[in-house]
Order: sequence, then structure tokens, then C-alpha cells
Amino acid sequence: MKKIIIFSLIYLMFVGFIWTQDIPQPINNKAIIPLTAPEHLKVTSSKRCNDRPYFHEWEFIQEPTTLTGFTNYYDYMPGSFCGRALMRQPDAFGGVYFVFHGRPNTAADRRVYCAYVHPDGSIEYGTITTSSTWQGYPSMTMHPASGDPIVTWHDIMGASTPEDTNTRATFDDYGLLYIPGFWKTPVTFDQPTPYVDEYLWPYMYIGMSPDYATTGNYRVYQISDQNPDGEIEHSILRWIDVPQDSYVYGDLDIILDKNNWSGPVNICRDWSDPAAGIDCRPYPSFAVDPFNAGHVALFGYAGYVNGLTGNEIVPQGFYVWDSYDGGETWSYDNFHSYETDVGMLNEYVLYAVENVPGFTDDEGNPFDSLHVWVGFPGNNCSNNRTAVFDSEGNIHLPELFWISYVDGDAGSITYWPEYAFLFQAEVVYKADGTWDIRHVANMPGTDAWTGLTVPWKIDPVNGDTLIYPWCDIASNDYSPSGYPNTQRQAVNLEHDWMAQVWVSGTKMLCTEQTNHPIPGYEDYYHHPIIHIAISNSNGYYWYDPIELSDIYSTAFPEFADMITVYPYVDPIIKDLGDGWGQIDMYFFDDNDYGSYIQGVGDNTGGQMVYCSIKFYHYAPPSTDPSNPEAESLLNIHNAPNPFFSDTQIQFSASVGVENAKVAIYNIRGQLIKTIDPVTESHTEGHATWDGTDQYGNDVSNGIYFYKFKAGDIERAQKLILMR
Repeated sequence: MKKIIIFSLIYLMFVGFIWTQDIPQPINNKAIIPLTAPEHLKVTSSKRCNDRPYFHEWEFIQEPTTLTGFTNYYDYMPGSFCGRALMRQPDAFGGVYFVFHGRPNTAADRRVYCAYVHPDGSIEYGTITTSSTWQGYPSMTMHPASGDPIVTWHDIMGASTPEDTNTRATFDDYGLLYIPGFWKTPVTFDQPTPYVDEYLWPYMYIGMSPDYATTGNYRVYQISDQNPDGEIEHSILRWIDVPQDSYVYGDLDIILDKNNWSGPVNICRDWSDPAAGIDCRPYPSFAVDPFNAGHVALFGYAGYVNGLTGNEIVPQGFYVWDSYDGGETWSYDNFHSYETDVGMLNEYVLYAVENVPGFTDDEGNPFDSLHVWVGFPGNNCSNNRTAVFDSEGNIHLPELFWISYVDGDAGSITYWPEYAFLFQAEVVYKADGTWDIRHVANMPGTDAWTGLTVPWKIDPVNGDTLIYPWCDIASNDYSPSGYPNTQRQAVNLEHDWMAQVWVSGTKMLCTEQTNHPIPGYEDYYHHPIIHIAISNSNGYYWYDPIELSDIYSTAFPEFADMITVYPYVDPIIKDLGDGWGQIDMYFFDDNDYGSYIQGVGDNTGGQMVYCSIKFYHYAPPSTDPSNPEAESLLNIHNAPNPFFSDTQIQFSASVGVENAKVAIYNIRGQLIKTIDPVTESHTEGHATWDGTDQYGNDVSNGIYFYKFKAGDIERAQKLILMR
């Protein structure tokens, strides 16, 4: 079988005078085998999903705005890998801060910058410090009362060696005069001992301190990585408690003295034992519980570089590790493993799907199944993402899943470059201790084994196997870029809203440069697209994503001349009222396709671009506001919910229900079907909905609402159809 020639991205190449470990190194201990696809498959394209509504109602609040007079010649991950790099101030101040690293010319040091977006949309920016050192990967949080941003980054002090790497932190004293630009001299955190080596990639968070109920204090967290003596990195956590109102009880100057901070706490250090051949990369993201004081969590993927030996401290796969005293202690009693709780198909694969397309090995033998696992060629984990709690106490982690064939015995991975089959998903650890895998970008087909979506289906008319190339990352084997994905989330805890943001190269994969080009996609060859998926149900259901930076955008035609990568968003969706939410973001507009820092493309730099958008969340049909006693007079619920084939709506009321009606509505408030319920007594009954409309046609998956009405009493509830 003819092999595809691949231009491999070499992550170990780092253009510049700084050492390689400033960029996370990939891990993969299996051979990557690309194969051509069977000739009987019909390659096609469609909207991203056949049965999800799009978010039609959205618009820019502030159109993409480039920082004037600044070209950034460091075209790789301008913000942090797993932290926040943009945050909106409290409404009383109205501005937006964002941080990034950059080089103003090809010979300059990489410095950390901060930009401030004024309420009128004007933007000012500058470096945070006056020191000329090699700085990078900034992350930030925001004091919720003063509006002061607290920023951290790593800094190579003195000689350009790993041992000189320290992390630093400071804040802008915005609350002093209510204008930006009063950055304080940063505190420097030296290498934690006894492990002296790279100390880098810090992230900053804030939340209620463990004693919040009595003191009202917030706890500021800095979590960083350390590579002791060249081993696999582990996490280092520090914290400091600050007053709730920094201009009543004190100010944030206390964070500038490292003696006020806790000592470093080593997390995950015991997961690796190089002498025993055990090297575990924890791939952690950090999250702060917004409801329970002192509760923080690590959510990540434990990946073993050299395979499994049987003596691992924690299983390979996804994990959540809770701390209930503000990160001071980490007990394995509070460690939760997907492998232990649910079980993976094998040490690498999450689950198998049916090989409907009939893919074969290079000798023509069909695979008995295909495998869904985490990662992409050369790296077995998508690690540039954030974690977040929703309003129900569930914690979400975005991920990039890959469909391929993993041969555990042969130690190889087989995949099909012209299709990629890389798709956006999320792993959810729920408050009840169970796990969910959710496809954020629903694909056109449904796998018969799992009920989850797949990028192929059978044409019901002629029986053809339709294949949909899918590549939710800004790179593929035919147009390698060196751009890693940047997966970010935002939430609104009051309304159950969530957003997930990433960059997709699916349309790039449909161009004439591939083996199976699709007409109409020629102009997308070097144009990845920022995607925004929205949920108004805490991620139980996702709308098909907004393709924000499509080159044929009518909202902002200038996207046609942009290469949009590395989006960073505010973690909070702002409630604008009347069902409208706001997302603020910045992204990098590369002047030439490919990251020069990663050895791809020319050294022409790019621009930092800010924008904000608003979108409408469809609300459920409301209970009659003229009868506030409806809830106490009527009890309704449905089960199962979500449901696959049908669901039973049960009700009991303090009034007669003989003439009751049940109506089904979609998320736009449109009537789908009216059902005559079965009354079991004068005050009780039920109705069954089978997921069809008034004409008997199956409706699409998604969120619906049922409204019960009996006399003057009516109530509405939400239900979810997931076939």
C-alpha cells in the first residue's frame, strides 16, 4: 500500500536563542502509520451538523481591532497554555485587560505586554516591566472588587539557561486612580528546592479562601510547572489570601512580598519515577469552585511517556483531583480517575466505534473497529485548554479527540491524513461523581455502538458511504502550520450558559491540495477558522458553532485577509439582559501561514486583535406570571431526561386535570406538538412524547420545553432529546 509522505512538525525545533524546554514537548511512544483511504468512499462536506440549529442571532459589539503600531514577531501561543489571558473588569469600571508575550522586532527579547480596552473601545498597551529579559506565557486573574488585574509569567533571569528560569507576579493598581498603567515591581519566585531546573508556565486564579465565611478573604493561586533535572514536569502550587475589598482593609501590595505567600506545594511529583522507567506527564488544568469556599481541582490527562509498567501511582487517562482546603493538601481519597470509574477500552483508547467506512490495514485486512482517543499525530494529549465549573458543580475539560486505529500489540497508530478525524469534545466530571463525554461539534453520523456522533454516514438514497473530513485544529498533513490548538471556555452561572472556543482547519482539509478536494473550498487552504460553540444547558446540549472568522464572513469581510489563530476569551459570559450574552476575546492574526517559531513559515510576525460579540440565548416558555402560585399547585417532571426514544411527562395538581394539555416547544418558542395526556385520577396523569412533531416526523436532537396547562395553572420544564 502506498504511504503518504508527511511533512512532520518537529516540536524540538525552537527558533531563537532560548532553550527548547520553553515550549512543551510532545510525547508519543507508538509508531504513526498514515494510509491512503479506500476508493469506495465518497468524500463530501456539509454544515457541521445535520440536526442542530445554528446560532443565527449574534453580532459584533466591537469589531476586530488591531493593536496600532505593533507587529508581534513571536508567532506562537501569545498567552498561557492552560490559563486565562483576558478578563473583563467588574461592571463599575467597564474595561477589559488582556496579556500576551511578543517581540517588537526580530532581534528583540520576548517581553510580556498588557493591553487595556477602555469602555469606549479604544485600546492602550505596553510592557508590564522595564526589565529586558526573556519573558513568556502570561496568565492573569482579576480582583473582583478593585478591578485590579493580577498577572504572572515566567522569566529567564541572567544567563539563558533553564536553571535561571523563575516565575514572577505583579498587579496593575487600577483602583488607585481608576486608570490603567500603575504596574508594581513584580515579586520573583525562585526555583523550588530540592529540584532546581526549569520553573515555568505559571497560571493565576482567584476564589473564595477556605475561611471566606468568617474573613471574606479571597485566595490568589499561582500554579506552575517544574521539570526537575530534565524529568517530566509536575505542578507547583502557591497561594496568598487577600482582602475582599482591597481599598477598605488594605491593598494588593501584600502579593509583592514572597514571604507573604505559602511555600511551594509539589503536586503530581510522585507520579514519575525515572529510575523505574515511569514518566507521567500530568497535563493539568486548574479550576476554582465558585460556590464552595476553598474547593479547587486539577483536571487533566495522566499520560505515560514510556508506556505502562504496572507500578503506576495513578491510572493513565483523565482524572480530577480535588482539594477542599484551598490547595493546602491533596489526598488520594479525593482523586477520581476515568479509567477507575468508567474504564477505557485499553490503556490508550477511550471507546471504539463501528468501522462503517471499511478502513483496512496496509495489507487490505479490515479493522474490526476504530478507536477514539485523545490527541493528534506526535502527541497523545491536547493540553492547551482550561477547566471550569458550571452552575451545577460539574467540571468541564475541553479536549481534541482523534479517530484512528490503535494497535496495542504492534505499538502503532494507523490513520488517514486526508480525513484527519480530529474533533472537538469535552470531558465532564459531574457533581454526582459520574463522567460524561460530550461532542461539542456534533458530526453528521451516529455510531450504532455508542450513540455518539461520527464523521461518516450511509446515504439513505443510494447507499454510498459518505465521509466528512474533520480537523478541529489549525494544521493538517497537507498544510502543516506548527499552530497548536487553544481551547478555551466561558460560563454564566446564573443562566447555565457556556461557550467553548477553538480553531478549526476542517475547511483547509477540503482544498485541492488534498487527495480528495471538494469544489468550493479552494480559498481555505491557509485559513483556519475560529469557532464558538454555545450551550444554554451547562453543556448537555451544544448549538452548532459560529464560524467566526470564515473568509466569507458578512459580519466582518476583512477576515478574508486574516490568518486567525490562538483565541483567548474572558472566562465569564456577561449577561446583557433579555437573553443576550457577551464574549470578549483576543486572537493572533499571522502575517504568513505557519509558526516561524515552530519552524514553519516566514518570520514576518503578526498582529494582536481584540473583539467582542453578543449572542442571543433562546429562553424556555415561561410559567404564567399572573399566577405565582402555579409551582406550589402543580408538580411536573419527565423521565428519562435526557431521553433517546420517548419520555414520560408525569404531573399531579391540586386542581382537576381532566382537561389538561401538554405542549412541546423548541428553543425558539415555536410549537412542535400538542399532546392529550392520560388522566389517572382527578389530580394526576401523564403524557408521553416520542420525539416527533405534529406530523409524525422525527425532530432533531436538542433542547425542548414542555408546558403543562390545567385551567388557570401552567408550568414549563426543559427536556433534552439525544438519539
